[in-house]
Amino acid sequence: MVEAPVATFAYSPVPAIENIPVVFDATTPKGGYTASFTWDFGDGNVTTTADPVIAHAYASHGTYNVTLTVIGLEGLADSTWELVEVWRDDMAIIDVVSDRTWVFQGFSVNLNVTILNRGDFPENVAVTLYYNITANKIIGTQNISIPTGENRTLSFVWDTTSVPYCYNYTITAVATIPLDNNPADNTLACGPINVRIMGDINGDGKVDGRDIILVARAFASCGPEYEYASSPPSPGWNLDCDINGDNKVDSRDLVLIARHFGETYQ
Repeated sequence: MVEAPVATFAYSPVPAIENIPVVFDATTPKGGYTASFTWDFGDGNVTTTADPVIAHAYASHGTYNVTLTVIGLEGLADSTWELVEVWRDDMAIIDVVSDRTWVFQGFSVNLNVTILNRGDFPENVAVTLYYNITANKIIGTQNISIPTGENRTLSFVWDTTSVPYCYNYTITAVATIPLDNNPADNTLACGPINVRIMGDINGDGKVDGRDIILVARAFASCGPEYEYASSPPSPGWNLDCDINGDNKVDSRDLVLIARHFGETYQ
């Protein structure tokens, strides 16, 4: 008497992951000889093979009804099915924000990077911020754990002390996890941010009389009520003229310009 084959299978990894091949193994532990294995993977793909082991990748996450039909001698057949969960790994940078559009060389820029876990796994992610990604110039890297469906905002400080001036820099954030099913949203940029010579208020690549005039005008616009220093809410307040970053325009800013007077982009 011919014995009918028995349909049974296992798969790995569990859970299955979007766009990653899932290995289905229908090696029959009991029953009769099996001549063919027909797989209906539940996503429109139906494949018949003589090999009991097959790999299949799902293009989208979700739950799929996988049906296996085995056929043996004299047409004897058996079927089985199982629901296969397919999960997504996807970490996305959704925002990169700077508090400055330009900065004097040697000053700092505050940057915030917001990252969202769009996948089905809690993730440990490394976020690296570059000021020149082509040259691998890094502002910093932070590691963080993010539950699925949640976002986090990371704060970075860019110290421009050793950054060449008179250039525009694009700030680029990159999220890295061991596996990402949608790497296109792992990277996001902002900018450009211009780094200027210390004292180059008008951004023309040199420190000269035009910059001194700007500071002098801001300084002269103050009065006794502002202790002879232009600061908010003084009518003459000009943030660009606050060269030393102490939230006021006074003689110290004029001294800084004098020290750098004549410097120019070469």
